[in-house]
Amino acid sequence: MRVVVEFDKRDKRRARKVARRLYAMTGKAPEICITSTGRGFGFIVRGLAITFAHALWIRRKCGDDKTHIRFDAETNYKPKNIMWTGKRVRSCPEKSRLAPFLGQKLEVQPITYRELM
Repeated sequence: MRVVVEFDKRDKRRARKVARRLYAMTGKAPEICITSTGRGFGFIVRGLAITFAHALWIRRKCGDDKTHIRFDAETNYKPKNIMWTGKRVRSCPEKSRLAPFLGQKLEVQPITYRELM
């Protein structure tokens, strides 16, 4: 099982707190990346011997988006506990910060645990 935590704010202080909490709760340093939109951080811890319910509990404790947690808990057909690694900018308002990237694919940018700390 893996645990994926995402948040959409470029707050390094909060990111450090989440990374430390994930490390303390799982015993493994998380993989960290800047989300494809560039607005936030994503954390992945792989290879855990835990249940899906425990993974949801860890996500709650680490401050993952409550709506994403609820969708993962309630839906039967969607892949669970995933982080999208890329997004194609198909349309956006002219004044959007994504407007310069229209038609391009944005990819996540990995960073190391040490760089974040």
